Amino acid sequence: MNTQGLAVIFDMDGLMLDTERVAMQAWKGAAAANGLDLPDDVYCSLIGRPDAECRLILEGHRWTTADIDRLETEAREEYLSLLEREGVPIKPGLFEVLDYLDAHAIPRAVATSTHTHLARQKLERVGAISRLPIIVGGDQVARGKPAPDIYLLAAERLACPASRCLALEDSPVGVRAASAAGMPVILVPDLAPIDAEIAGLAAAVVSSLSEAIQTLQRLVR
Repeated sequence: MNTQGLAVIFDMDGLMLDTERVAMQAWKGAAAANGLDLPDDVYCSLIGRPDAECRLILEGHRWTTADIDRLETEAREEYLSLLEREGVPIKPGLFEVLDYLDAHAIPRAVATSTHTHLARQKLERVGAISRLPIIVGGDQVARGKPAPDIYLLAAERLACPASRCLALEDSPVGVRAASAAGMPVILVPDLAPIDAEIAGLAAAVVSSLSEAIQTLQRLVR
């Protein structure tokens, strides 16, 4: 794989932005305030999934529809409030990898389960929006991750074959989505545990976006 005709597609939360911990804090706080238990493993199983699938998981956790409705509202309000008060945290290496892509004229897009307008707001707040011109949010596809739809749409918007797109992901459902779209994946784990199966789907597993640049350099030679 060389840089000619290559594109890179980023996940956002947990990959470029260190926002999964903020969301976890908001959800667990809202749950506790309502006398509900939200174990870490249950929360982590929600990461990267569309809202409808998250609801099904929480229903399986024996939460009622009313509980889920209330918690979704309260957790979202607290999440946005935390980001407003404390800023949107970025992952180390974000601007370093964007600089690398700029230097090599490699097109890029974002494929995130977050709704497009909120994704744009967050990326604008960290000063990255102008460097990520194509943003495909979860509201733009019928099926969210781990289905491949969002990655296939991002490749279409880039006018690049999926096989020539390199995905960067942090979650198991994201890796499955990109892999199902026929894309090699660099996995940068965040909160969600990574098992051998998921690691095996990735072209590389690295500890940071900075390290991902080294892998990207090897893959594009």
